[in-house]
Amino acid sequence: MSELDEISKHYDIRWQNALVGDRAANPIFASYLAGPYNAAYTALRPKEAPSNRLLDLGCGVGWHAVTLAELGWKVVGVDVSATSILAAKKLAESYGVANNCHFVQMSIQDFVEQNEAPFDAVFSSGVLYYLSSEMRGA
Repeated sequence: MSELDEISKHYDIRWQNALVGDRAANPIFASYLAGPYNAAYTALRPKEAPSNRLLDLGCGVGWHAVTLAELGWKVVGVDVSATSILAAKKLAESYGVANNCHFVQMSIQDFVEQNEAPFDAVFSSGVLYYLSSEMRGA
C-alpha cells in the first residue's frame, strides 16, 4: 500500500460518520469559526475576481468549501478520501450551495497535473505537509 493510499484510508475511516448537519453544533468547526478561519474567510471575500473560482486543496468533508461558497465563491474541492468527498457533497446540498461546489476525489498532485483551468484563489488547511517536497517547492 502506498503512502497516499494509507492517508486516504485514514481519512476514509475518520470521516465515515462525518457531521453533515449544523456546522456550528460541531465543537471543532465552531472553534474554527471563532478563531483564525474567521479572519481567513473575511480576507477571502470575493472582490472583483473574473470568475470567483476558488480551489480548496484537501477539502475534507467540505466545511471550508461550503462556507466559501456561501460567501460567493464557486469552489472546486479536491481530496484523496472518497468518504470525505461524499460527506462534502451532502454538506453542500444541505446548505443550498451544491451549485457552487464541485468536489473531486483524487490526489492534489494528480489534480494539479491534470487541470489547466485558472482559479482566482486557493485555500488549503492542514494539508500541505502531506505533499511531496517537489509539490511544495522545497
